[in-house]
Amino acid sequence: MLDRTAHPNTRIMLEAWRRMDQAPVEEVSGNTGATEPSALIQNIFVLREAGPESWTFRTAGEAITTFFGKQISDEDFMDLWLGADRSLAGSVITAVTAEGGPGLIRARGETLTGRQLQVEIALAPLPSPPGTSRRLLGHYQPLGGEALATGPLWRHIITEIRAPQRTVKRPHLRLVSSND
Repeated sequence: MLDRTAHPNTRIMLEAWRRMDQAPVEEVSGNTGATEPSALIQNIFVLREAGPESWTFRTAGEAITTFFGKQISDEDFMDLWLGADRSLAGSVITAVTAEGGPGLIRARGETLTGRQLQVEIALAPLPSPPGTSRRLLGHYQPLGGEALATGPLWRHIITEIRAPQRTVKRPHLRLVSSND
């Protein structure tokens, strides 16, 4: 579902996540570096669960630092959102972690001067060893707007959400016949 509507860079990130999710770590780390565009890496980030309804940036690419005008490591991802948008973003994270599949948030980022930048934020779960914080792989893709060169973004307003596809559990039926 996300593949048809997402930005091409977001689709590349999601495809890399699927390969990483399906292959052992040794295979992924040795093979993917040469084929992925380096510009994509600058928009990637990792979130870690820091408490109830708190997801902090663990790492973030250089482009994300430029968009926000500061280092965002250890900043709370949920602080990007105000009011109802905070709950919507939290719902997407809950769905991503519960379903084990990627979700997508489209939003409008705003600067303090009112300039706007349309963005697409993809989130996908990362495997976490038992007893450690859950983590999410993210991709922050600008879609265009007037804020690209005018200053740091300080808040986001959600315009669209694409939740992960739910896996449908099929009932296991057995056919039993009797000739009595």
